Amino acid sequence: MGGGPKPEHLLVILPFDPPTAIFDRIRRRHPHIKITFHQLHFTDTPWKGRKQVPPEIFHDATLLVTLSALPPSPRDCPKLELIHFTSAGTNHIANSPIYTDTTIPLTTSSGIHGPQIAEWVLMTMLASSHHYALLHKWQSRHEWGQNTHGVGLLRSLHDKVGQRLGVLGYGSIGRQVGRVAKAMGMDVLAYTAGPRNTPESKKDHGFIVPGTGDPDGEYPSAWYSGTDKENLHHFLSQDVDHLLISVPLTKQTTHLLGKEEFDILSTRNAFITNISRGPIIDQPALVAALRAYDNHCKADLSYGDTSFKVAPEADMKADTSIPGLRGAALDVTDPEPLPPDDPLWDAPNCIITPHISGLGSAYVDRSFQVLEVNLERREKGERLINVVDRSKVTPSAAKALIDHGYTVNVERSPARIFKDEEFEAAGAKLVPEGSWPTVTESHLILGLKELPEEETPLKHTHIQFAHCYKQQSGWQQVLRRFPRGGGTLYDLEFLTDPNGRRVAAFGRSAGYCGAALALLAYSHQLLHPSEPLPSVSAYPNQAALISALKTSLSAALPLGSSPPRILIIGALGRCGNGAVDLCKDAGIPSTNIIKWDMAETAPGGPFAEIVEADIFINCVYLGNEPIPPFVTKPQLEAAGREGRRKLSVVCDVSCDPSSPNNPVRIYDTWTSFTEPTVRVQLAEDNDGAGPPLSVIAIDHLPSLLPREASEDFCRDLLPSLLLLDRRQEAPVWVGAEKLFREKVASLDEEE
Repeated sequence: MGGGPKPEHLLVILPFDPPTAIFDRIRRRHPHIKITFHQLHFTDTPWKGRKQVPPEIFHDATLLVTLSALPPSPRDCPKLELIHFTSAGTNHIANSPIYTDTTIPLTTSSGIHGPQIAEWVLMTMLASSHHYALLHKWQSRHEWGQNTHGVGLLRSLHDKVGQRLGVLGYGSIGRQVGRVAKAMGMDVLAYTAGPRNTPESKKDHGFIVPGTGDPDGEYPSAWYSGTDKENLHHFLSQDVDHLLISVPLTKQTTHLLGKEEFDILSTRNAFITNISRGPIIDQPALVAALRAYDNHCKADLSYGDTSFKVAPEADMKADTSIPGLRGAALDVTDPEPLPPDDPLWDAPNCIITPHISGLGSAYVDRSFQVLEVNLERREKGERLINVVDRSKVTPSAAKALIDHGYTVNVERSPARIFKDEEFEAAGAKLVPEGSWPTVTESHLILGLKELPEEETPLKHTHIQFAHCYKQQSGWQQVLRRFPRGGGTLYDLEFLTDPNGRRVAAFGRSAGYCGAALALLAYSHQLLHPSEPLPSVSAYPNQAALISALKTSLSAALPLGSSPPRILIIGALGRCGNGAVDLCKDAGIPSTNIIKWDMAETAPGGPFAEIVEADIFINCVYLGNEPIPPFVTKPQLEAAGREGRRKLSVVCDVSCDPSSPNNPVRIYDTWTSFTEPTVRVQLAEDNDGAGPPLSVIAIDHLPSLLPREASEDFCRDLLPSLLLLDRRQEAPVWVGAEKLFREKVASLDEEE
């Protein structure tokens, strides 16, 4: 009686047909799991036009598999215990309420890409070294190429035995490439940000496709490490014939490889492969290095209108008299898509593919393999794999704390925005995932969100978003654990300065990203008036976002007028400051940025100035009191009939369409990164009397720039963190502990 696992409900929301074979496999192994599938539909533009997932669909789910569709709020998923993402990361949802306001464990599909990307790497490497482009041209012409020139070409062919592969970033992809290269007789060198001096440090702790990768780090003949140019140059000087770039794009890795590095690699006329991100390479410098080799080759083999230049035995006996790089294979470029007139297209011996190396039919099955591993672990009470670390500490903050005299230990995680290597490079000590309960009571536990739902007393001081001070669901169970173990909670949401202002929040990032989307929507609307803004995704850094914005504006403005006039309400707050900064960074003249705050809105709306601006950005904090409407549909319709309406884009950063206090009462639904805008429906007699009007109402805007948003948050938090050694007297910590004691006392009142 009562034996066996409890009944579960697995909800799967994906943009393709149901994977019935996978579902059958799960049902056989876990007959207690009910599976419901909800399909999203691709159109010509991915995600464009898909219907909103009804919130009620999440209500009974205990497990969720998704790419990006999440419950609108925690109250819509009261039974949800695990969310598995089919993506490798969670940057795109990093500021959704489910991410920020719950402790539901999140897992990713990190580690599944190694096999298909490794095959692309080897395919392009061999296609280049065996001159496949020329061989295919011979075949297409029905020509037997074994003539005088053909003999010369055959003499230039080479195999990979004895050549050296340098892997810049020895993660799951680099390890699988290393495995295959080793089987071909190549020597493999690994480069990581931090040293790998022990057998344990060389292990891969993430998901590994069975039979692939390098779980124990046994294939490299040597390991190199560092984050400075000197160590990088030492690695590149090790007679590298092929260099694989497989590092994350950060501020530190932007243009990591340029002329200086290519000059070092030129001593072997190395072949470069990039499957990471385009901006890691200084692209003009790469084009120059490829042309230098092409212009100085010793042999010119021609056939008809096809020619191929080679240095005899170039790969086995490098001739230092030949400058430049032998070739490159690029699945990523800067920018993407690569403009038709970019010089990279015509760079000699360069293979370019449109960011497709990770695509393949096995992707979905392997993503579900991660889920199935975790289903088994869950039933056995074991720790899950590929769990997202919602840490609030960045590598730069870790370094500042270390410089201040603190010891910083960081748990390893394969699914964090910031990689383990970045923390290592900052001087932090990496410790095993999930080891925090075993450390001494003197340790402070910072940024931990996935506290298991159990009754175990907590003995440490925790600094986290606990979500138990507003009597949220399960708040008593969470809060009781601290006094039972003698621990203390400093809730990040309630860390305030002496004036009651939060010391750290995501407001500026929300305003910055909201303004960016408003400008993208404005440009798109000028170019495609009848089409909504297509789906957007996270940018690797602020520079990439600004570059995309300027490109979009430059393409659209010749079809419109001068730069748009932008009205920002709430311009003096954190959020408004972020919106103003974005407009300036995007090149909008100061005269076109209209900054309003409480003084301007004191008379009460609606305001004619809003409908006469091109873009309106609302950054006003919604409190408990209603705010007179800033803009209304009747006002818009009247202005349209009178020919006064210029307004075409509204970004409501405050974003609460269901609130009666919302002053932007022209829409009634949230939007998302997959469907960033919603069209405002105006009266029929106003059709054609003004531009189309779209609203952006995304409640997780900072995830457009996940790294910068995290850096900004942590930069604001850092001054308080540096006072932790004096937390008995520092007001921010004294106040946080006082609030904790008050909330604990309320437990007794409830009982």
